This record gives sequence, C-alpha cells and structure tokens, in this order.
Amino acid sequence: MALPYAIDSVKVQVGGYDDIRASIRVEDDSICAGKSIYMIATGKGGFHGPQEFIFTWQFNQSHDNVQFIRPLKTTKYVVKIEDKCLSKPGWDTLVVYVGDTAHPTMSFTPPIACKQADVVISIDDYNARHNYTWIVDTFDVYTDYQYDSLNYRFANAGCYDFTLLVETDFGCKTQVPYECAIEILRSPKASFVYEPLNPSNIQPFLTFTNTSTSGKRLYWTIDRDTMWNDTVMSYEFYEREDQYQVDLFVLSEQGCLDSARVFLDYKEETIIYYPNSFSPNGDGDNDLFFVLSEGVQLKDFNLEIYNRWGEQVFRTVRQTQGWDGRNPGGALVPIGTYHFIMHYRDDENIERVIQDEINIAITGEVTGF
Repeated sequence: MALPYAIDSVKVQVGGYDDIRASIRVEDDSICAGKSIYMIATGKGGFHGPQEFIFTWQFNQSHDNVQFIRPLKTTKYVVKIEDKCLSKPGWDTLVVYVGDTAHPTMSFTPPIACKQADVVISIDDYNARHNYTWIVDTFDVYTDYQYDSLNYRFANAGCYDFTLLVETDFGCKTQVPYECAIEILRSPKASFVYEPLNPSNIQPFLTFTNTSTSGKRLYWTIDRDTMWNDTVMSYEFYEREDQYQVDLFVLSEQGCLDSARVFLDYKEETIIYYPNSFSPNGDGDNDLFFVLSEGVQLKDFNLEIYNRWGEQVFRTVRQTQGWDGRNPGGALVPIGTYHFIMHYRDDENIERVIQDEINIAITGEVTGF
C-alpha cells in the first residue's frame, strides 16, 4: 500500500544581491591637533540594506557606524560594510588632515627693569608663516605683528602679564600666556630747589637742595664738576656767556635712575658805587666825587650836579671823570647839599636814571652860601 506524500519547494538565494557601497561622512576633514570630530559610515545595496549591515572600522575594530575621534596627526580611516548574505562588501577610506599647533617660547630681556627702560620681548622659535598677535597686560594689542621681537617701554611700576596669540599657516590657533613676565621696579623721583634764581656778579654762589623721593644715592654735575651725596650743595659760578647746566642724578636701592636738570644764565647785575659826601679841600683824602660801576655801558652816560637853586655846577659824559667840587668857572663851591641826576644804560641796553644827593663837608673856600 502506497503512503500518501506531499511536495513543496523553497527558493533560497545565496549571493547575487547588489554590491554594498560604503561611504564615510565627517564633520571636518581638516582639523587642528587636539580637536574632536565625529565620522558616520553609511552604505547602500546588499540584502535588506542597512538593517543587515555589519560595520567594521579598521583603526579600532569597532562595529559602530558612528565614531568620535581626536587624532593628533594626519590619519587615514577605513571602514568595511558587509551583510550576512554574502553580498560583496563595501569599503571606503577617509583621510583626516591634522595641523600642528604652535607653542613658541618667549624671551623677556631684561625680565626685571626700571621705569622707562626698554624691554625686548622676542619669540625664540619665530616662524614667518605664522600670524602673531602680541598682547601686553591686556591693554596694548599688536595685531598681525610679523616680527620676531618687540621693543616696549613701561611707564609705571608693577608686574606685567604677556600673551601671544599664534595662528599657523594651517589655521590652528594657540594662546601662549606668561604670567608676570616682566617686573618693572619703582624709580626714584629726582627734584631739587635752589636760590638765588641765577648766579650773578653780586651773588656768584648758589645753594642747591635735594628734594628727591625714593632715592638711595645721588650726585650732582655742573659742567665737568661732580659732587657726590650732597643733600645741600653750594657752588660758585663765574661770568660767562654760555649757560650753565646743572644735573641731579638719583639712584634707588635697586639701581633705578632718575634725573632733574636746570639751565642757568650768569647775570651781570648793575652795581653803582658813589659816596654820599666828599671833602674837596686838597688834602688828598676824598677830594673827588666818583661814580664807580659794574654792568654799566660806557656809552650814553651822563652825570649832572645842581646846587640848591637849580644851577648846574658840573656835567660829564665820562664815567672816569670825577667832580672836584668846582663850578664851571673853576671856583670851589660852598659846603652844602647838591642834587645829581645820572643817566646810563645797563648790560641789557635798558636806560636807567638815578637821582640822589651828595654832601660837601669841607672845602678850601669860606663856609657859606
């Protein structure tokens, strides 16, 4: 007896599906060292498409299609996509280009300086292909300053930070900070007073007094003369046309220097000497009335003497000519008080006038008017 049976069929396809086409998308394929990015692998084709895909990254054997990376150098990344149905696997390759950041070293010469001293700030490993921004303590910014050094003068005492911003030719940016890179010391403040205001033939000695602050040592210079550590100093000046230059130099304990200077003119003061009385009696003692002077020009001199009635008894235009007590007629004038007027020009060519009285105490004539 024959047994009943049934017939059925199943179609099984092994292979023959579309080849898998792999691709890698990246956030940015050109980055700077230390930056994190992500990659995404995708594919098409194969059996049932992405539902069946198996991702294998060559660099770490990971099967996740999304990868977060932080390459330190230019790196090639390869992904393989396959399925379970013997479809031809897909491959894709991506190169992520990594640019190096620059971390230059700096020099500060000198690192400790006095106010108003020049400090040289320099890049030891300068690269002309890079862009630099120099920042001195946040308040002075030099953008795209394409030199290897910067001369800087600090006006105030204190501790100054420095920051260098560097952008490489690849576009990578770095900030290089230096805290308290330069220390500026406090400088003394030089000053002095003096009297009188100018030396002269009347007062050739001037007294100088140091009024500086924060100074440890000091010295004065006047022409080629140097005086050390004199808080109060007296100096004798002599007549000359050129100005005198007086300098005071003050040093702090740290060696910082400040100075003060003044220029002085020697003044030829006008000095007029004449007696208030004389005795023209021929005894050889005080017989003439003379006007002696310093700082008076010889030209434009005029001396006139009058008696009590306004009559002129003497006149001369020469300083070297004195009055012997005689009137224009040659007779000795009587004892008494005589008024005189003197016109002259001083060394500054200014016309001056003196009016005064002279007494005749003894004459060779009989006393009387």
